[in-house]
Amino acid sequence: MSKAAVCCGIARSAHDALQPLLDRTPFTGARAAREEPRVHVPLAEAEAALESGRAFLYQNVDRAWARVLAGGELDLPAVAEVRLAIVSAARGALDATRTAQELGGAAGLFDPLLDRAGRDLNVARHHVQLQAHVVEDIGRVMLGLQPRNPLF
Repeated sequence: MSKAAVCCGIARSAHDALQPLLDRTPFTGARAAREEPRVHVPLAEAEAALESGRAFLYQNVDRAWARVLAGGELDLPAVAEVRLAIVSAARGALDATRTAQELGGAAGLFDPLLDRAGRDLNVARHHVQLQAHVVEDIGRVMLGLQPRNPLF
């Protein structure tokens, strides 16, 4: 679960770093980027991707934790739910960070915080728990099949 939490934190820092960059006036325009409609929609969609992934993660982790605290064990479908939330939150964070980088434009290339967030998430996305084979196994479990990965 820590992988998804870290990815969400990195994405949040990217969006925080983007805010001051949007105050700049691009050389091609007469107003600050924050005034441009082309910025509003992707920014809102990126926020939704980030926060919906976080909410899904918290929901499933809370459900699993409550089950364990009640003395239960996590069966395969419960593990699959948590793993799906982990991958979903991490992917939403990655999408949100890419959007922040795109909206930052050339200024984002030279902003150390936005640049660092992009590089950090590029590394994090390669973690084994965030790969496509994990999602494949989640789908298998959802259909009542056994996962292929013995460490699932």
